[in-house]
Amino acid sequence: MPSQEIQIIVRNIGVGGLGITLACDSSEPPAALTDRLRLLVTHGQTEVLIEGRLRAPDANQAEHFVQTGIRFEGNQSNFGYQIARSAIFAIVGSVQREGLRARRIAEQLAKGDSSAT
Repeated sequence: MPSQEIQIIVRNIGVGGLGITLACDSSEPPAALTDRLRLLVTHGQTEVLIEGRLRAPDANQAEHFVQTGIRFEGNQSNFGYQIARSAIFAIVGSVQREGLRARRIAEQLAKGDSSAT
């Protein structure tokens, strides 16, 4: 439901889940470890709806920002889950390629190569 929507900051993404930061206004996190989460992962023109579960956060963190993760969950025999996982694989590959391109351009610019852009 839109009233239960949680905004997160994604720190990293992998085929098994997301590394996230939750911004909490109160001392209670907006989701519990037992909650089933429906995640809408978007990257460029790709949107993927997949289920997940919140990982246990590290106990030594500031109150208003909790760094934790979400692990993707689903039944391997479910065709919808297989399609979602395939799309997640494509997103992860795209993010990795973009990161490598950016790093390569930065290295070329540091060397003084003006043709890097």
